[in-house]
Amino acid sequence: MPKVSKAGGTTPPPKKSRADASNNRELLLDAARELFLAQGTSAPLDLIATRAGVGRATLFRNFPDRQALLDALLDRSLDQFETRAQSLRDDPDALLKLLQYCSEHILANGPLVEYWQAMDLRGPALQAVVTRYLNIFSRPLRKAVAAGLCRPDLRLPDILLLSSLLSSRAVRRAKNPKALAKRTWALTVAAAGLKSSS
Repeated sequence: MPKVSKAGGTTPPPKKSRADASNNRELLLDAARELFLAQGTSAPLDLIATRAGVGRATLFRNFPDRQALLDALLDRSLDQFETRAQSLRDDPDALLKLLQYCSEHILANGPLVEYWQAMDLRGPALQAVVTRYLNIFSRPLRKAVAAGLCRPDLRLPDILLLSSLLSSRAVRRAKNPKALAKRTWALTVAAAGLKSSS
């Protein structure tokens, strides 16, 4: 409620800080991820706002539609990949560990991965995502090739092939997805000639 000033007028309520706005955005993304994983990507947007503990206006101020939410979740996933890659910057097994992280991430985010895979590969937005994703693997791949920790002919486009194998719908929809994911990981390691430095 507006406050009455000493002069007799009213003063507007204090604006929310940038920290509050950023926190609300993260709460919405967390809630969206939880609901999309539990109910699929068609989960009601109102439920996302409720779970995040914010109003509809806050939801739509941050994300005008469902696509904006899904795009932001994809962007955050790439942020997490980049953070993981940075933490492995001096690790000789960075490529092996990044691909393993990819496998775990896919298994934990099945419905979202399916949605992202259905996006138009020819669209500029997804092309930018692919470029960013491959850039994450560029340095680890060069180091692995130089150290003999993978096939000598492994190239960046091959990372997409390996990622496609790891993200196969058959794995996510199997009766025992963890067991099939383990088998898929073993095939990925064999196909790429991945080795540990230790």
